Amino acid sequence: MNRLTLLLVFVAWGNSAFTLSPGDGEIDGRKLAPYKLTWKQCTKQENAWVPMSDLTEELVAVGTSILRHRQTSLSPEGAQIAATTFFDRHSLTPVRMETLVRGANGEILLTSEREISESGYTGLTQRGDQQKTVSGRITSNMFHGGALGLPLATIVKLSGSVELQASMMQFDGTYDVTVTWQGQHTLKYDGQSIEAYLADVRWHHLESGDIYPPGPQASGGRFWLV
Repeated sequence: MNRLTLLLVFVAWGNSAFTLSPGDGEIDGRKLAPYKLTWKQCTKQENAWVPMSDLTEELVAVGTSILRHRQTSLSPEGAQIAATTFFDRHSLTPVRMETLVRGANGEILLTSEREISESGYTGLTQRGDQQKTVSGRITSNMFHGGALGLPLATIVKLSGSVELQASMMQFDGTYDVTVTWQGQHTLKYDGQSIEAYLADVRWHHLESGDIYPPGPQASGGRFWLV
């Protein structure tokens, strides 16, 4: 990877907090440019950063109305995990999610597919010869928490906050999320200077009541958006 394809963004100015929902007109996913990038992942263990497998992320347009977002990584055992989400291109409403897991030898270990609507999701998972029908409360009125940077990149601000609902399908979890804008920071990448907008994220897990505080040193985390 020798270059960076930037997402096109619209900068919304102002300081007041507002509530964000898929389809409310605030977000226009057509502003996002297709890209493919490989990220270096790491985890912190005993105050030291430990490398993990790379994560390859790709966003492509499927026709004029759908965006396909795919994240591919390797497990510690060598299995390849591909998580794919299909979004309505305009609103970034998640409409379908697929997961495919292959073993180190190429054998398919698990597949899952879920159709998402305003009333919830239904789908099917298969592991070996075992099939299972699944359903749940995650709806298309919630942003996909595993790709939250996509809608946020279309409304970046310098200050203030945004409140929204998000989901994490792999945990079957739903969240109230507060995003607080923290200004800008210049990144260096492949000889380029790139302005990133900083967003600290607080997650409230609705099923358990757990709170994940915002910020780069906390479990809620920080986004760098370009």
